[in-house]
Amino acid sequence: MAITSATEVSLACEHKTALLTCPGNGKIHIAFVNYGRTDKSTCPSKAMKTTSCFSGTAAERKVTSLCEGKTSCSVKADNGNMKGDPCQGTFKYLRVVYYCM
Repeated sequence: MAITSATEVSLACEHKTALLTCPGNGKIHIAFVNYGRTDKSTCPSKAMKTTSCFSGTAAERKVTSLCEGKTSCSVKADNGNMKGDPCQGTFKYLRVVYYCM
């Protein structure tokens, strides 16, 4: 399998939907997923108790099951869909890094 594009990044603030797409017949290959918060500037909010918030493998498994091998997919960034709240009291975002193969 050849990579047909550079690294793609899809980002969605909590309660919004991330859209992953590949041009032509490209297929999505998930490289990295985090549902949490690692900085103050992405999806600014007053509800920010931490900037060291990582979702672990649950969110990665969810996004992979929805998107891997497809030409496009959408993923809702919320606690229910991401299988839990990795940092209560903090407004989170979903960051997905992927390639088109």
